[in-house]
Amino acid sequence: MKLSESALSNSSRWVGRILGYGIAGVICYALISSYVTFRIGRNLETCSMWGQDSAAKAQTPLIKAKSLAACIDRHNTLPERMFFWRTMKMLDSLPNAPCKYVGVWTSTRPGSVFRVTMDDSGAFTADLVTGRSNTESASGSWGAADGKLVWFYDEGLVWPPDANPIQDEEADRFTLVERNGVHTQFTRLDTVESKTCNTTGVRIGHQNDAPAKPTVDTTALLPKRDVAPPLAQWIGQYGANDAPAGEATQIQISNDGQYSATLRCAGAGSEPARQTTTKGSLRPDEGWYKVETAGGDECRLPSRLYPLEADGQRYLLTDAALTDIVNRLNAGQPVNASRLLQTASGTTPAWTASQPPALPKPYGEAIKATPLTGKLGTFGTVGATSRAALLQPRGGEVEYRASAALDLGTKQGVIPGMVFYPQAGPESARVEVIEADLDRAKVRISWKGDWRPSEGLVVSTASGGRAVGKS
Repeated sequence: MKLSESALSNSSRWVGRILGYGIAGVICYALISSYVTFRIGRNLETCSMWGQDSAAKAQTPLIKAKSLAACIDRHNTLPERMFFWRTMKMLDSLPNAPCKYVGVWTSTRPGSVFRVTMDDSGAFTADLVTGRSNTESASGSWGAADGKLVWFYDEGLVWPPDANPIQDEEADRFTLVERNGVHTQFTRLDTVESKTCNTTGVRIGHQNDAPAKPTVDTTALLPKRDVAPPLAQWIGQYGANDAPAGEATQIQISNDGQYSATLRCAGAGSEPARQTTTKGSLRPDEGWYKVETAGGDECRLPSRLYPLEADGQRYLLTDAALTDIVNRLNAGQPVNASRLLQTASGTTPAWTASQPPALPKPYGEAIKATPLTGKLGTFGTVGATSRAALLQPRGGEVEYRASAALDLGTKQGVIPGMVFYPQAGPESARVEVIEADLDRAKVRISWKGDWRPSEGLVVSTASGGRAVGKS
């Protein structure tokens, strides 16, 4: 049976109409959504003035967010309320602090590790343990709603609520999906005092809802508490004869915890390096000395120093110095003692990967008596390291770089700044970890000459006789 031309024409017209109506509907929805979002934004501006009130500032972040949302909803018309009801529903369900999330956690994302304490009142604190972050500490309110953990901060972001979907949830760990798509791994470290939750993460009186016992022993991950030696034991002068630009060449600690430091600061552009003096105070903070600097010079001490006593010598180690120790011991080469702040100069510690000093987490776990081996893949675009190099012929002393993925992560002890060496390629080839996730890492590989890395390239923490550091 054949369709007539008129029937085909009618069918085509109906298909065209359906498509046209569908496209028009999408466009209309987008326009309405944009307009409604704009209107809600204007209402937010109006209601945000309330937050300047001193009484409002004294309230918890959750209460402030609820009050702000109620104000926005009062100013909303019917279309805005239709778009805003999910947010109101989420806020109405809070506070809600399930016992399975109450405790002390490590929060690991590419480039940083935080220690997060979440209590049963819905309050939290977060402190940077290692890596880089825009903030070293945060506090505020937390709650669980609609399969998400929602955060409200004492400082910074108040609106919109920072809601992160929960994935891969187990008894002692879970993953949050950040707004930018990054995955943050939470692993339980310890319990906190609670009137409503017991030590297994179950609300008291609800034992039938108990989760399965943890499948991972996290006792080895428990953070050290208040183990930094008293500052009185570390009074004196520390020096580093060969400190790199941006680090201290000398620091003097007085008996009241005050310090005066001389730093070698990198010059701007082609200007030579300069020296500057900075002052401040130190205070013990879970195995470290937290640095509080007075003054606004950009060239200053880092936020913390690790006090290490080994072989009769005392050291004050920055995160950069700890990373350098890890890389040198992994490569089988001696530590460059002239770069370390120490009480006496000229001594070279006899540390090895099999007999390392007692370094803090995660640096101690990154030292490998048996070399760590992995493979590279998913290479990015190869580029020269400077514009001038682009004008030179390939090969010779021109340095090239490319990003890549490494099939190792924090689970294997990989940390940002860790250096690997290709088992094939030029002597100049180096692989440096930029960000580390649980099972993989983002790295940058650099080399000189006409060689090009390929997918599946095997890399190792052992240097194979190469000089340690960047090419």
